Amino acid sequence: MFDPTAFDNLKVVLEGAVYDLELNGELKIVNRKDLVDLASLSRTYSIYFHSRIQMAVHAKIELSAGLEELSGELLFKKRERGASIQISYEGKEGCLTKNHYEYLLRSWEAREIEWLEVYSNKKPSACRAVVHFDRFITEEMIDELPALVRHLLQTLDEIPYSS
Repeated sequence: MFDPTAFDNLKVVLEGAVYDLELNGELKIVNRKDLVDLASLSRTYSIYFHSRIQMAVHAKIELSAGLEELSGELLFKKRERGASIQISYEGKEGCLTKNHYEYLLRSWEAREIEWLEVYSNKKPSACRAVVHFDRFITEEMIDELPALVRHLLQTLDEIPYSS
């Protein structure tokens, strides 16, 4: 048996919060990825879902930790143990508009939100809003993860998306 890292503990709580909402019928999980990059010794966990009310836009929560976090934790050289987190909203062109971007700025106050428009000649064009957290998520903040997931779901439900 191994001692789980801070990343593992954060991942379990985050995943549990999302799956609890799916069991309650509030969202639908459409994909998840649990990746280990052996070249950089980094880990990334992503879970993708959409609201039961609005299915045109998907949300993604991504938790990541690199070699520096892992080595610092395993060698007891780093005080703060945890991971980085990022949230994104993605929909086909027209599903997310600049009005939604303004709403997200208000909803995620004090967070930087990056707006991306992707145009393709092979796939439908898409828009993405990425919420950047300028802080490291530690195990001391683990109790905040379910509230973070609930807030994300609320923003998905409240934005009047077009189809």
